[in-house]
Amino acid sequence: MSDWFEQFCATAEHEIGADGWPIPIPMRIAHALGGVLGHHNPCEILIEQAAARIYSASKQGQGEEQLHNRPASGKKSVTELKDMQDLAAQLADHIDGMHAPATCQLMREGLNPKDFVERLREAQETARHAASMIENTPSPRGRPPLVEAAEVTRQAAIFFEQITGKPPTRSVDGGEYGEWIDTLRTIFKVLRILASPEKQAQAHRTEIGKKQAI
Repeated sequence: MSDWFEQFCATAEHEIGADGWPIPIPMRIAHALGGVLGHHNPCEILIEQAAARIYSASKQGQGEEQLHNRPASGKKSVTELKDMQDLAAQLADHIDGMHAPATCQLMREGLNPKDFVERLREAQETARHAASMIENTPSPRGRPPLVEAAEVTRQAAIFFEQITGKPPTRSVDGGEYGEWIDTLRTIFKVLRILASPEKQAQAHRTEIGKKQAI
């Protein structure tokens, strides 16, 4: 294992292996890639780069999904913003009414109550304006996007082609769906991604086709 990859793994999430010891998830990805693509004799650094990029894509996708997976109607969002507006006003009023011993101690701790009240008043007005802008926004429709699966598929496709010298396309050679789908299925299993590898591979091919057509 190279030094940089060892350092990368040290900061990554770990899972408990069959022997009871924690294993960094990027290392598990590297082992899985070596198992499914090792007969191409890829260099170690390429496998490590692939594992690191795929892991990073997974974490990025998870973060984006947390934002996308909270759909709400315009009415619900307006209620949340009005609650924020009210809470900001209440806290600002509370600070304005505090006595000198409390405000002086806050200033000793590095917090200027006057400045903080001004920021709260600004937040109150911003929330009010935001609520007025989205009051008639329609409710989101459809399923939330599978961002993690798509990001992982993009990175896996790049390194699959670098390692094998073949484009990531579906075939019946070497397996039920071919080496590319087998590789993607293996990665999804390690990352516990429940999306269909076949559908993600198809979506990736469609995305690439659109880009090439431009």
